[in-house]
Amino acid sequence: MTNAPHQDLRQNLDAFIRKYHRNEMLRGLLLLLAAFPVAWLTVLALEAFGQFGTDARTVLFYGFVATITVVTVRYLAWPALRLFRLRGGLNHAQAARIVGQHFPEIEDRLLNTLQLQERAEAAPSDQGQGLLLASIQQRSEQLRPYRFSAAVDFGENRRYLKYVLPPMIVFAALYILAPEAVEAPTDRLIRHRTELVVPPDFRLVCDQELEAIAQSDFTLTIRTVGTVVPTRVEVQAGEGRFRMTRTPSGDW
Repeated sequence: MTNAPHQDLRQNLDAFIRKYHRNEMLRGLLLLLAAFPVAWLTVLALEAFGQFGTDARTVLFYGFVATITVVTVRYLAWPALRLFRLRGGLNHAQAARIVGQHFPEIEDRLLNTLQLQERAEAAPSDQGQGLLLASIQQRSEQLRPYRFSAAVDFGENRRYLKYVLPPMIVFAALYILAPEAVEAPTDRLIRHRTELVVPPDFRLVCDQELEAIAQSDFTLTIRTVGTVVPTRVEVQAGEGRFRMTRTPSGDW
């Protein structure tokens, strides 16, 4: 008796299993693409507003690394291991149940055929086995027109794009429009074990020579550079303190 129908059934199931695990990997990749910008934007925002010390920055950095590692291993690496049969994966019975959900008209026949095959492989070779193999042959022929891999539709993953595209667009737009908002906290997080001095909100810049003739008037002009403009500037000279006046141009 030819084994072609018997082998075709298993090959059909194997094709479904491979496609099933590839689909798992595709979903995992989409999840990773969504998780990466969301997680990184979260730690960047926390660091940008908190400007933490070394301990807190270390927690943020390794929290991000741990999150991405878990997502990568759980949803991308494990399906890859199952695809190459290095770690578990669907067996034929599990695959048959999933296929049966897509083709309900053959679910019982498919499971029964697999059970008969297991009995035939375990039974000794005798006349009774001939009837068993004939039944397997007949059932396998009835199942041959079905392409089990059609039960997996890669196109269904398009629904996950709504979770992937928005965070990627936000991250890209922020980096293009305000690169310093991304680069500065990123640098501090990467150097999380280095004690960093938080820069002041503004600094005073004087572009003139600070020399004057004794007993003569001296006009001092300074300007401020930074994200904040001070409301009051004073100069101390000796024992005296002098309040400076702001000019229309913004200098003092």
